[in-house]
Amino acid sequence: MQCLHATPAAATNLQDLAVTPDGKDVVTASGVVPYCQAVYITLNGDVAAGTFSWYDPDVHVFKPGVSTPLRQYDFPNTGTSSGADTLAPAGLAWAPDESKLFAISENSSDVYSLRVFDAATKAE
Repeated sequence: MQCLHATPAAATNLQDLAVTPDGKDVVTASGVVPYCQAVYITLNGDVAAGTFSWYDPDVHVFKPGVSTPLRQYDFPNTGTSSGADTLAPAGLAWAPDESKLFAISENSSDVYSLRVFDAATKAE
C-alpha cells in the first residue's frame, strides 16, 4: 500500500501509527491517496492496514517484509449511498492471540459496525 510509511517525515494526513515489534520503526497510516485510515502490527510482525475505500478493499493484511497483501477484505454497503461502508480512523485491532482481526466500519448514515475476520493471517 502506498500509504504505509516507515518514517514519520513521510506522514501527511496522519490517521494512525504502530510501532514494529522490535521497536525500531514507526509505521504510519497516512497520505492522501488512497486515504489511509489505520495500521496495526502483531507481535510477530504481521500488518493489518486499512483505507477509506468506497469501491475497493478496505482492509489489507501483510506478512512482514512483503508488499503484496496476503488477504484483503471489502466491506458491504449498509447505508444509503452508492459506495460501501468505510474503515473508521484507527479502526483496526488484533485479538491478543492474533486469531482474529477486528475492524470498525462506518456507513453513509454514520452507523458504526464491528467486523470480525477469522484467520486473517492465513492465505486464502
